[in-house]
Amino acid sequence: MPIRLVVRDDQADWARCILNGDFEAAEKLEQTPAEMPPEGSESPLPGLPEARPWELLIIAFYFFLPAICFLRTDYPAKFSYNRAVRGEIAAVTVAHFLGWLAIAFALLLLALFRRISRSSAPIQNPSDESH
Repeated sequence: MPIRLVVRDDQADWARCILNGDFEAAEKLEQTPAEMPPEGSESPLPGLPEARPWELLIIAFYFFLPAICFLRTDYPAKFSYNRAVRGEIAAVTVAHFLGWLAIAFALLLLALFRRISRSSAPIQNPSDESH
């Protein structure tokens, strides 16, 4: 199965040397003054908007969905002091507690996503908005 390697244009010669096994030439290319910006100064993929942690939304969904199902669990219809019924009531109470806990965690993840996406949004100059 063919494998594709994606590198920036300014690193293409270096990657070609590495893939061909010419490590001496790759080392010479590495020793030349780098024209590359420092790591982390540009977005991971040029042309795409700033990276946002979409994984937080996915994790929040995976906590929120079971939480709703837990909260929809009903208590037993017959209330008696039978040991089995008391066990069912305790199980439903625990399920409801876990459901609310999962919803709180999902909301925390949503707030974290919102905060991160706001902090990574580019700051606009007020003079740019008047045009």
